[in-house]
Amino acid sequence: MNVLDAFNDDSGRTGRALTWITHRSGYALAAYAVACVVGWFFDSWWLTVPVLVVCVVFSGAVTVAMLHVQFTRLCPTCMTEVPADAPARAQRRRWQLRFEHLARRRAAVPVFLLLFLVPLLAVPYLPSWCSGITSAPGEAWAIGLAVSLWTHHRLRPWCPWCRNWGDGGAIHEPSPDPTNLNTVTS
Repeated sequence: MNVLDAFNDDSGRTGRALTWITHRSGYALAAYAVACVVGWFFDSWWLTVPVLVVCVVFSGAVTVAMLHVQFTRLCPTCMTEVPADAPARAQRRRWQLRFEHLARRRAAVPVFLLLFLVPLLAVPYLPSWCSGITSAPGEAWAIGLAVSLWTHHRLRPWCPWCRNWGDGGAIHEPSPDPTNLNTVTS
């Protein structure tokens, strides 16, 4: 079974599990945000394992969500999460849509490394009271990327950076019929 089959097989256990993880990754995001704030202000040894577990769960859930977005068409659950005012919401959230596209480019790799590695290397040379907050830029990047990924996935048909709509660009992905899925159409 290849990756495409795993994400597009709604009848198999693997496909259902991956879809379930994807659509509950928001809970992992919320737990990660709380763990980040706790990690910034409380430097206790007993918090290390719970924060590490939350970070691993968040990383896994976001990875599965990214693969879901990349390898699957809009699943029925995704279609029910598309807002009724999607074109207007896409206009209001243009910065999130743009951030998602910029973060997927190769040029974002040095920024990613700068935000994560520089604080990691600087921690031994900083006073103990500010060592927790040094990870804030990288954590903000990770949270922003996860939020923009989810926003972009729901608003993908209206994203101005996905397709060249002005030159008669065609939709290259199969889309399920919304009338068969009991979703709202406008």
